[in-house]
Amino acid sequence: MAVTSMFQYNFNMIKIFWILATLLIYSSVHARVGTVVKMRGTIILKQPNKKALNLKEGDKIVGDALLISKARSFARVHFEDNSTLIISANSKLAIGQADPRKPKFIQLMKGKIRGIIDPKQNEKKGYKGKWIVKTRSAALGVRGTDFLVSYNEKNHITSNVTFRGKVDLYKRSDSDIRESLREEKDQRGAKINLGQGNAMANTNSQLHDPYVERIPQGKFSGAYPSYDKPIAPVRISPTQLKLLAGNTSADFHSKNNTVKNNYNLQNIGEGNNYLVPQPQGEVVLAANDKRGQKLASEQTVRPGGHLDMETGIYVAPPSGSKYDPVKKVYIMPDDLGGVDSKTGAYIAPKGSRLDPLKGFVAVGKAMGAQLAKLNKLAGNLGAQFDKTMQKLKDFSRVDAEISGRYRFTTNALEDYYGEYRFVSGIQSMVWDVDGEISTQLFHNKTWLFKPKAGMLLKYHSRRHEKAVQRNDRLSGMGGAELHHKHTLFGSKARMIADVQLTTTYQDFRNKNQWDFYTEDASLTIKEIFRLLPNQITDISYQGQTYHGFEDPNHGNIHTGYLNHRFVLGRVWDFKLGGFMRVRKDKIDNQHLLFRSLYGKLIRKDLIFKMDFETSYRYTWYNPTLNINFDAGQTYEADFTLARRTGQFIQFEGYYRFIRQQVDDDKDNRQFIQQTWGGGMRILF
Repeated sequence: MAVTSMFQYNFNMIKIFWILATLLIYSSVHARVGTVVKMRGTIILKQPNKKALNLKEGDKIVGDALLISKARSFARVHFEDNSTLIISANSKLAIGQADPRKPKFIQLMKGKIRGIIDPKQNEKKGYKGKWIVKTRSAALGVRGTDFLVSYNEKNHITSNVTFRGKVDLYKRSDSDIRESLREEKDQRGAKINLGQGNAMANTNSQLHDPYVERIPQGKFSGAYPSYDKPIAPVRISPTQLKLLAGNTSADFHSKNNTVKNNYNLQNIGEGNNYLVPQPQGEVVLAANDKRGQKLASEQTVRPGGHLDMETGIYVAPPSGSKYDPVKKVYIMPDDLGGVDSKTGAYIAPKGSRLDPLKGFVAVGKAMGAQLAKLNKLAGNLGAQFDKTMQKLKDFSRVDAEISGRYRFTTNALEDYYGEYRFVSGIQSMVWDVDGEISTQLFHNKTWLFKPKAGMLLKYHSRRHEKAVQRNDRLSGMGGAELHHKHTLFGSKARMIADVQLTTTYQDFRNKNQWDFYTEDASLTIKEIFRLLPNQITDISYQGQTYHGFEDPNHGNIHTGYLNHRFVLGRVWDFKLGGFMRVRKDKIDNQHLLFRSLYGKLIRKDLIFKMDFETSYRYTWYNPTLNINFDAGQTYEADFTLARRTGQFIQFEGYYRFIRQQVDDDKDNRQFIQQTWGGGMRILF
């Protein structure tokens, strides 16, 4: 009996231990649960494999969910990890929280949210934030602990105010924004993948970018289209900051008294330039503003302005505003409105409203001087920023890159599939224009297909010299690309299949006409991926078949490429790469082996919007069969200074040095070429 009791006791202990262990394991992977502790209006909850329902106080949100709030609605959700999410009116967001071993992942599609995180909560290993937040234009890593973020789906502005702790903000490129718009158009709407999978991994990888801005307590920053990076964090009006911090219902539509600063300016002469985003620019400080000049390198815009949470636009104090040396902010004049006395929401000047695309616009029956002032305010922002945003709204399917150059070179040379064959030894001026245009016929989250066409025209000035004339060149290209977008090593990756057919005409017979020179068809397979957050690798293979001008000469070329980019910081990039190429001429049975290594160093923003690049390439080649020289080497170095004058145009000046040495006295390919020039590129 004692033995039986002892056995029963041991069995019960094992069972209890097993239950506790099971509960412990289950709790470690069990989905997080949020409870609606307060709400108003209509909040719709959608979850996988469940019917949509209207939330009410006391409801539980278990695991991943899509939440949509209607007008004049809000909800306060408290989670088991002692964090709180406040959802404002007219918002749409997805919450990925099923796996508690990963951070909470919020995809904000429109509207405003506020997050309050327990300061004792630790970041998950390998992630850049206690919460990860994604919008179409930005990635945010919430280091803690109290923040307010908005995203306007019309102008694609993401704005963040940090009340306590720190928030990291990354601005997605305009090309990424356009790509996401095209994806949604082709798949007939946004496809939201709930959860903490690839979307969160990709967003987390963006937070390793050196252009991430860390927004400390009491400051604001925003991600604006036409900007290369987020604006540097800036202090908003202390009055508005205090009111926003106290607005725990995220209600920005209540109408209360307007808080103003009781002074006006006689003349506001900057138009909409002080509205941030300032079109195609970053610094909005007046040249005669000494305090502004001192703050320019730190903040780029005047501190002390008002943030409109609906549009995401920051209204900076204009030139001539009063300055508070204690709080280190400018004081907003009443000409530009004020803030709601309870909610902290921005209130535009009487008779106007702040449009997300046009800036200040007149409403109602504004008369006289007030209307004249508003007309002045509605100038530059409406003309330029609206134009930039229109390009994003149109879902333009056209991508184009066009370059035009004028340069002086010490001699003209013939480039025959990577081999410098003919050198004139005569100085010449050269005009060349090249461009490529493509259209995206189909584009979704996984696939992109686009046909394309290109052209190259090279024209020398010393055409009476036959040695120069024969190097004039005209090429036409047609082809198509198929992209497969996927995830590799936890980050976005892309495989590209590129097919091209190129025909080149060149005056190589010196008949003052374009003669058939060569044509080729090629297939390139390329994979672009990230092994580490700040490093980008691409590996590719290209197969070509060509028909040369020495009829019936033809052959094929096989090339393997490896390129690796190191993002060394905000201003430095380094690229390293090379290729190996085998060219086989089938008719005369000549084979040539090329090997090349290169390095490129890039210094961004050397001067305002001006980048400097320098690169060096060493190529050595030797015949493996029937070429009339033993071996050769080419050394190439170039220096480029590029000035960006907006989102689409870039001016360039450059110098290039080439030296070739061939190890055979019978071959006339030992030369030094120097080139100086400048030009313009248009990227669309």
